[in-house]
Amino acid sequence: MRVLSMRLLKLSILAFLCASTGAPHLLAKPPAPLPRIACLKSSKANLHVGPGLEYPVDWVLTLKHMPVIIISEFGQWRRIKLFDETIGWVHKSLLSTKLTAMIKQETNLRTSKSERANKIAVLGKHVVVSVLKRNGAWTRVVVTTPCGDKVTGWVGSHELWGNTSQ
Repeated sequence: MRVLSMRLLKLSILAFLCASTGAPHLLAKPPAPLPRIACLKSSKANLHVGPGLEYPVDWVLTLKHMPVIIISEFGQWRRIKLFDETIGWVHKSLLSTKLTAMIKQETNLRTSKSERANKIAVLGKHVVVSVLKRNGAWTRVVVTTPCGDKVTGWVGSHELWGNTSQ
C-alpha cells in the first residue's frame, strides 16, 4: 500500500512539474515528418518572404482548400511550396490537414476507377478537389460545383498535385 501511494505521489509531482514548467511537449505527440501535405483553411492567406509578420507579403493566396506542401517549420510559421513551385511562409493557423488536391491538366471525373468508366464531368486545370480515398493509380474525390452541389467520382492519381508528397 505504501509503495503504491509513493508511486502515485511521484506521478502527481511529475505531472505538476510538466504543467508548471511549460513542458507540455513531454506529453504531446511529435510533429509529423516533413515534407507533408496541408491545405489553406480560408480564401485569404498572406504568403510572406520570411517567417513572421515583419517580413513583406509576396503573394495573397485566395483559393480556399488549395493544397500546399509544408517543407520546413520555424516556430508558429510554415514554409510551403505551391503547385507552381512558389515558396513562402504562412502562419500555421492558416493551414488545415484536410486532404485536398489540385487538378494538373483538364481531366475526366469517372464513375469508377477505369479509363472505360462513364464520365461524370470534365474537371478543369487548377480545380481543387477533396480527396476521399487513394487506391493506387486512382483517387476517389469530391468536387463542389459553382452551384454548391457536390459530385463524387474517380480521377487518375497522376492527374493530381498534392495527392502525395511531391
